[in-house]
Parts: sequence; structure tokens; C-alpha cells
Amino acid sequence: MKFYVRADRLPLEVVKALRRIGTSIVFVGFESGSDEILRGIGKGITTEQNFQASRRLGQEGIKVEASFVVGLPGETEESLERTYQHAREIADVCDVEMCFANIIMPVPGSKIYERLVNSPYGSQYRLSDNPDLEEITRAYLQGFTHVGFETLQEFGKRLEQVGRLRGSHGYI
Repeated sequence: MKFYVRADRLPLEVVKALRRIGTSIVFVGFESGSDEILRGIGKGITTEQNFQASRRLGQEGIKVEASFVVGLPGETEESLERTYQHAREIADVCDVEMCFANIIMPVPGSKIYERLVNSPYGSQYRLSDNPDLEEITRAYLQGFTHVGFETLQEFGKRLEQVGRLRGSHGYI
């Protein structure tokens, strides 16, 4: 059985209950390894809470699929490095089956799309019926982060390796 959960919804009693019902893997949206970025997006959770939830899952033998979002407002190369280190710390206390880095995408109708089209970086997309998603993502990154699209793609490849370091492959 697999569940999708937030780390702040995983106290020990919940983790133990998940194990009792046969849960083998939990997908957790950690989003970032930077507390500053987490505060900025209103996630309502800290990296320490993410770490402790991961530790509890590891202690109960439940694997983790770790999901991160990169390119969040204010993202820098330093915050990406903190995210990588956070993923490594999580992998040290639980079995990370897979680690994902999803590049944020300002899809029409989302808050970040509205932020983009109401800014000088993306006002040209305001009346577009079918904007090119990669193009508007690049515009968003240019206006609201300090990293480019290619940097995020490379980071995603690097972060995916964290799951391969631990997971079922047994390295480390």
C-alpha cells in the first residue's frame, strides 16, 4: 500500500498505524530543504519536521518517495544546495526509494501564473489562450528566482541520485 502525505501529518502513532496496515511506501512532498523557501511559499512546515517524519518512517521500515519543487520564489543556488543536503540527510535516516525534483510551472489559473502575468516579466502572457509552458516557466524563473531553467534541470538529475544512493540499491 502507498500513501501520499505531508511530513507534518506523520506523528509516530500515524507511522505505526501505517506500518500495521501494511504500508510499504509513503510519498512525501518535502518541497525544499530551505526553511526560508518553505516560509516564503507558506508551506507551514520546517526542514526539521521533514527530517523527523523521515526518521520515524525509517524506524518503522516504511520506504519514502521524496518530492521536491525547485524554482520556487527566491530560489538560489545556495537554496538548491540546502535542498540537496536535506535530501541526503533524509536518505541517512530512511530508505529513499525515489527522489524527485519537479520544476515549478506557472500553469494558467495557478497563483504563480497570476503573479507572473501581473508582473513585467510575464504581462505579455495575460491574454494568451495557450501559452508555451516552457516559455512561461523560463519567464517566471527569470523574474522570481536567481537560477535558470538549465540549472534546475541539472539539479533535478543530481537530486534523483539520492534515491539511487540509498533505496533498494543499498549503496552508502
